Amino acid sequence: MEAVDFRSLAERAPSNDPYLDLITAFCDTLKVDGPELVAAGNPVVINDVRVSIESAPGDVLSIFVEMGSPPKDGEGAVLRMLMQRNFAVATSRGPSYCVSTMTGKVLLVGHFLASAMTPDALVKTVESMVDQALEWREGYFLWADA
Repeated sequence: MEAVDFRSLAERAPSNDPYLDLITAFCDTLKVDGPELVAAGNPVVINDVRVSIESAPGDVLSIFVEMGSPPKDGEGAVLRMLMQRNFAVATSRGPSYCVSTMTGKVLLVGHFLASAMTPDALVKTVESMVDQALEWREGYFLWADA
């Protein structure tokens, strides 16, 4: 008979914090350690992409995905493409692109209604945003301009 680690079971028991429960389920699904750290906004790396998730007042769940640094050559064209993509989703309230004032890196940022977010929806949303970051790294979306 296999031994049961009651400490790990207690750590995974539902808490009185719906946000922590959501992040714990998210981490369990993606096999990410330290859900308490993730819930506190510490980044995790998924497919070589840094992702941070934060809870904000007003039932807001924010997801920050680090796309990477814009290229030195053609930076203007890359930033213009990102602005065009922002315009395309401006009315849909989807994630948008920005440049971090602290790192200078391009981020994909989404703000969502926390109470409406399920663990499965959070996983799918983060995976979709990570896929966009990986696609951006291949050619900075400039192929779409052709």
